[in-house]
Amino acid sequence: MPRGLSMTFFNDLNKGFLNSLLDFVKKDDTLCLEIREDAINIYYRGGSLLQVTHRDNRYTAFFNPNYLISKSVQYIIIPPLLTKKNKVITKENIERYLQAIPVMKQIIDFWIGENNTFEKEFQQLMIRENNTRNLAVGTDYFICDIEYAAGAAGRFDLVAVKWPSSGLERKKDNSLRLALIEMKYMDNALRGYSGLQDHINKTDLFLRSKGFNKFIGEMKTVFNQKLELGLITNKKAIKGFGSGKPEYILVLANHDPDSSILYDELKNLNIPSDFGADLKVAVGNFMGYGLFSENIYDLKDFEKRFSRQVYSKLDKK
Repeated sequence: MPRGLSMTFFNDLNKGFLNSLLDFVKKDDTLCLEIREDAINIYYRGGSLLQVTHRDNRYTAFFNPNYLISKSVQYIIIPPLLTKKNKVITKENIERYLQAIPVMKQIIDFWIGENNTFEKEFQQLMIRENNTRNLAVGTDYFICDIEYAAGAAGRFDLVAVKWPSSGLERKKDNSLRLALIEMKYMDNALRGYSGLQDHINKTDLFLRSKGFNKFIGEMKTVFNQKLELGLITNKKAIKGFGSGKPEYILVLANHDPDSSILYDELKNLNIPSDFGADLKVAVGNFMGYGLFSENIYDLKDFEKRFSRQVYSKLDKK
C-alpha cells in the first residue's frame, strides 16, 4: 500500500477511538503527526515518539527501544508499555499511551542531548511554521511529508507543495507544484556521503524513474488527509499537480560564514544540464522558518546575493 491511511484508520483517527491521540497532537505544538503506509508517526523534536500501525484489523504501537539506551534514562520511571513489543492499542488502553507521552518526551530529550542530533528538530519546526498556527495562512509552501524513503534515491527530508498565499493563487487547487527540500544542519553535513553532490545525483535518478508518478499521487493523498484531519491550515484540498518540474530546495541551517566548506561544495557542484528539478536555496525571513517565495533563490542568484556569507573566509585570506 502506498503512503496514506485506509478508510478504517482514517475514520478511527478522525472521529473514532484514536481521535484522542489526534487531539493531543493538535493541542501540543511540540508534536507533529505524519502519515505513512496505513500507519502514523508522531514526532517530537524530530524523533519518532510513537508509531501506530494498522494491520490485520488491529492497531499496534511502537516506541523505539534505542532511546532507552540513553545513560540518563536511569532517572526516569519507565512505563511497562514502552518496553513491550507488539503492543496493541485498544479503546480500553489508549489513555495509558496519552499519559505516557510526557515520559516519552523526556526520554527523547536525553537521547538528543547525548547524541547531538538536531537536524530533524529543525525539520519539525519548519512543519509547524508552514502548516499550522497563524503563519501558515501567509507562507507559500505546505509540508506534505518528512523523511520520505525513495529507495535508491535515499530520503527526502521534507516534501512540500508550493501554493502561493496570494488570494488568487490560493483559490487554485490544480496544477500545483511539488518541492523536495534537503536540510543540512551546519557545514560538515554538506560534503561526503549524503552531501550536496550525492543528493543531487540521487534526486536526478528518482525524478526520471517510474516511481516518481506514484510519489506524486501519494503526496496528493497525504496532503488531503492531513488537511481533513486538521493538520494543515488551508481551505482547499489538492486536485492535482502540474506537469512542470518540481523545485529542489536546499535549506542550509546555521552555516558558518568563516567556513569554506559551503564555498567548496558549491564551486564543485556538478548539476546535470537536464536536471529534473529547479535547484533553489531557501533563506530565513528575518530568522524564521516560514517558506516565502521571496526568500527562495535560484542557485546563481543566491551565490550573488549572499556572496559575503559564502565567500567571507576567502576574503579574509
